[in-house]
Amino acid sequence: MFIGIAIAQSYVWPTNASHTITTVFGDARPRRFHAGLDIRTWGKTGYELFAIEDGYIQRIRTGSRGYGKTLYVKLNDGNTAVYAHLENFTMPLNKAARSLQEAAKSYTIDHYFLPDEYPVKRGEIIGYSGDTGTINGAHLHFEIRDKNENPINPQLLGLSVIDTESPEFFNLAVIPLSPDTRIDHSPVHSTYSVEKIGKHEYSDLKTVTIQGPAGFAVEVKDKLDGQPFNYGLFSIELEIDSTLWFRREYDTYSFREEPLSIWDMDYTLNKLTGEKYYRLFQEPSVDVQNFVKHWNSETLPVVEGVYHFRIKASDYSGNTATLTGVIIIEPQQKYDDGLADMSILKSDISQSLSSVSIYQLNHGLVLETDNEPEWGSFLEVKASDGRHSIPVFLIPNNYYGRSFSRLLDPVQLDGLTSVTSLVNGIPFERPITGRYVRPDSPFILVTPDSSVVLSGAEDCFYYPALVWTYPVSNRYSIPEGYVQFGPISVGPDLIPYKNEMVLRIRKQIDDKTNSAIYYFDPKKSRWLYMNTTDDGEYLSTTLLSGGVFAVLSESDPPVLENIFPSNHAVYESIDIDRISFNVNDTFSGIDGERNVSIILDGKPLIFEYNSYRKRVSYTFWDGLPSGKHQLEIRAADNIGNSIKTIQIFTIR
Repeated sequence: MFIGIAIAQSYVWPTNASHTITTVFGDARPRRFHAGLDIRTWGKTGYELFAIEDGYIQRIRTGSRGYGKTLYVKLNDGNTAVYAHLENFTMPLNKAARSLQEAAKSYTIDHYFLPDEYPVKRGEIIGYSGDTGTINGAHLHFEIRDKNENPINPQLLGLSVIDTESPEFFNLAVIPLSPDTRIDHSPVHSTYSVEKIGKHEYSDLKTVTIQGPAGFAVEVKDKLDGQPFNYGLFSIELEIDSTLWFRREYDTYSFREEPLSIWDMDYTLNKLTGEKYYRLFQEPSVDVQNFVKHWNSETLPVVEGVYHFRIKASDYSGNTATLTGVIIIEPQQKYDDGLADMSILKSDISQSLSSVSIYQLNHGLVLETDNEPEWGSFLEVKASDGRHSIPVFLIPNNYYGRSFSRLLDPVQLDGLTSVTSLVNGIPFERPITGRYVRPDSPFILVTPDSSVVLSGAEDCFYYPALVWTYPVSNRYSIPEGYVQFGPISVGPDLIPYKNEMVLRIRKQIDDKTNSAIYYFDPKKSRWLYMNTTDDGEYLSTTLLSGGVFAVLSESDPPVLENIFPSNHAVYESIDIDRISFNVNDTFSGIDGERNVSIILDGKPLIFEYNSYRKRVSYTFWDGLPSGKHQLEIRAADNIGNSIKTIQIFTIR
């Protein structure tokens, strides 16, 4: 299908910025796919953007978030070209946008035009590249959508780049898919290094023994000539004994499939390692993505025997790399206990916790201790129905100095109230409030002192899970005096959520009005503001993953800088065509339009907020009259700390 389109179609490249891309189509993002190509603009703005084919401007959008300033060009062939993060439209469209914003009394607009209002010709300039919206640096995000608004890989439509570099394999992971599965005697994810044995050939260093249902995932990255970035693939496939077992191809998809993106890469391995592992199996009981073109089974073979596998990774230009190896399938056994080799399960957060932590996986959970137990040691678990002892097993070679329990069914820890480490004669008790949750049932978990409440509707999780919370020590660089409550650990944190969970934290007696719930980002080592509501008794937010949270309070207002026009300044009319300033807040942050207001001579202005540059601007297209003018600026951060300034300037 797409081969024919690619041959027949020849679009114009959409910009003169460069012929280099920084991100490919279909790359996995948090709970979505990358719907197009990111074209490099070298950190600059203002490059020309071209209509790739005859058509008309169908739609424009402006906003401080998401795609920022965006153009949608309806092409004569029925497809739609999307240009996002623009600095400016053409002048006629800029004026149209300003009129629409003034009518809506909002900078954020989303407007459709009729076919005869703004026709465009192939190669015509339609706008200029920028850095607006939710962005980490200037670039052009470019998409092509079909007549049903489904994104299509633009490289399939002739918009390709020079690429002679092949993908590179780094690690192979084997993922258990049932509680009784063992991977080299381990009930959890196991990873294996690979060795380069040829120009584009790799081999697994170890023959892996598997008992029970399991699946492959691989860490593999693509490169482009002369570029420092890592790219996603165009296709990846698994053969077992020369039979095609699984294939994924990034050609086109529907936006309705975006919730399935959490199954494209292995969620648990990404949380633990920060790397992307392509899954080479179809998740049981989960809808199939359009990207998945073939699956022979939802798991690797389960019949006893020796199997040879071959994984082939390809980019759009046809460059390939292969990984080969051998697996041995043994008869599955029913396990009561087992050696839990959890050397892969480590993270910055868990390393900073003391004594006991919980790791929830899709097929079960384990308890971890950072003590070094002797063989036969136990963790004592206290639940609402009494005490239970759970064996703890030493990691081979004790590489991380940590040890883990056998794999548990989450229902075994329903009503969990504490876990006590009884290893080497050193007791340590951690209070943990836990509750078993079925995927088809709503739930509510309340700590004994009612300080924390976790709740969710039906279908919060894909599989049975343990929801828990417990206090953790403050080792997260929180400024002194900021902590109102916490930090606390909230789980599960290593499995994907299907829908949001609600976290409620009771306000403290001395709680200030300018407080909110924050999440600790272990990758950036900083606290991030969570959208928080206050009902007078509890602060609430919604979660799509677990982690470490706290209620923090601070009273520092935002900072206004580089204000133009300057206070008490005098200008010639030709020298002033805009109002501009930067607004910065280093903790809770700024939400742009909602948090800032500009009043000039008593009239509110509809301004642009660039969240990347943290810059507010307003352009005078018709100039300003001579005389004195008063500019009032107000800004507030996300928790209500505010600042106000008044600037008086004169135009001669």
